Amino acid sequence: ELAFVTLANQAYGEMAVNWALLLLPMLERLGHGDRAVIAGMDQSGVDLFLKHRLPTVTTASFGGIAWNSDHKGSMDGFRWKNGAFRAYGVTKAEVVLW
Repeated sequence: ELAFVTLANQAYGEMAVNWALLLLPMLERLGHGDRAVIAGMDQSGVDLFLKHRLPTVTTASFGGIAWNSDHKGSMDGFRWKNGAFRAYGVTKAEVVLW
């Protein structure tokens, strides 16, 4: 079955919220409102998405980089941290396989 998934941290939270607010009503009209989810990549992002009552999973269970001790719970500037951008790619793959 087809599912729509986006990954976002708090920094891209507004974009993810807008994505969900546009997509979910269309899916609900088609009887598939349960086929979209936001994978929150940090706790503040997860909190934001849940505050808006959006379907949300945390990437913590996939070893998401914000929860990876090597990156000390932060996604700030993760593209410039050694190995962090690669860990982000692994997290995306884990979510897709989930």
